[in-house]
Amino acid sequence: MEEHAPRFNLSIVSSDVEVGGARLSAEYALSDEEIAIAHWWVLINCEEVKYWKELHLSFPEVDGDLEYHNMTFANYFRTWDVLVSNVNILASGNSPNTDGIHIGSSQNIYIVNTNISTGDDCVSVSSGSQYINVTGVQCGPCLGISIGSLGKDAGDTVNDLYVTHCRFLGTQNGVRIKTWADAKPGTVSRVSFEHLEIVNVGNPIIIDQEYCPGGGCSTQVSSQVQISDVKFNDIRGSSATKEAVVLKCSQSVPCQDIELTDIDLKNGGPGGPAVSLSYNVRGRTYGIQNPLSSLQPPVASSTELEDYN
Repeated sequence: MEEHAPRFNLSIVSSDVEVGGARLSAEYALSDEEIAIAHWWVLINCEEVKYWKELHLSFPEVDGDLEYHNMTFANYFRTWDVLVSNVNILASGNSPNTDGIHIGSSQNIYIVNTNISTGDDCVSVSSGSQYINVTGVQCGPCLGISIGSLGKDAGDTVNDLYVTHCRFLGTQNGVRIKTWADAKPGTVSRVSFEHLEIVNVGNPIIIDQEYCPGGGCSTQVSSQVQISDVKFNDIRGSSATKEAVVLKCSQSVPCQDIELTDIDLKNGGPGGPAVSLSYNVRGRTYGIQNPLSSLQPPVASSTELEDYN
């Protein structure tokens, strides 16, 4: 990915805003209004009667170089050449739908040296995104770093995502790829998760092609999203659950070219030693495998629950 000098230098402005008797302190950016617009998006958590999401920044379409610092929430759609660095993103751990950074239909997005603690994904990447680099990010508490969910529409794709030198603290998931259980055809390819520190994380490594929160997905078909060329390298630390590695791929479109290299995850929670489970996966292992992986070259065998065929 080619680096560019930032085209827009956004100035930071402190502000206090009073909404419904509650004073919210926030920081926001002023920039070229034709390119980047900052939207206040104040939501109320009625159950606890408090304001839980202070600021939402939306950059719906930027064709050029953009850099910002010290912001709160950001969505990127149809956006190119963006650098996010040295940012602290905070939201209550029980605040729903508060992705720290959400990316869709965008390319050349760099997220560097950033701390994210929210009630949803630390970083989420949706369809149409490519050349995304996440480096030196600390996540937690939150749901982790996710691709998807994909497959609601035919043609969903995510390519060339690189996540490296990140730390996960008490997150529900570590790194995750998820597609709907009855997903339409699409692709995920050229993805790398490497040099990750895992501290008390619920599901450190997970591919879930049976994703269906709330139910209602068809049980007659399996996901048609092809996942291929995904590398998990040098991922170490402690899992909060026994199932430290779960690769649950589609029965009709098995995962291809999955690599596990130097995985060292211990179960810090109940249930005994950590395990590594895989279903419908073609892949290879290299180096340390703790827990022992069921992937063996050239074709992965599954766990005791299901065989690859």
